[in-house]
Amino acid sequence: MNRNEIANNMMKYYRQQFEKGEHQIGGKQYNVKKDLYDVVPKNKEWHISINSKDATYVHYQRYFLQGNTYPTVKVEEKHRGFFKWLFK
Repeated sequence: MNRNEIANNMMKYYRQQFEKGEHQIGGKQYNVKKDLYDVVPKNKEWHISINSKDATYVHYQRYFLQGNTYPTVKVEEKHRGFFKWLFK
């Protein structure tokens, strides 16, 4: 099997996991800026998480080469309540 066949097989599993718009993640409302695409195996449990840089990603146990990381998409927390007008 050559590298083109391997890449073509991997692309079959690279799909949209989360779409742009408002979503509830971890009990909070967020506005997701772009669609999130990632490879997610069918035999592993996964969930959507938010990191310390306000970016969402698909979380499951996986390993990367040095210098690489999981795909992320920027999010903004949607503020509600009395001070909503402050955070527009």
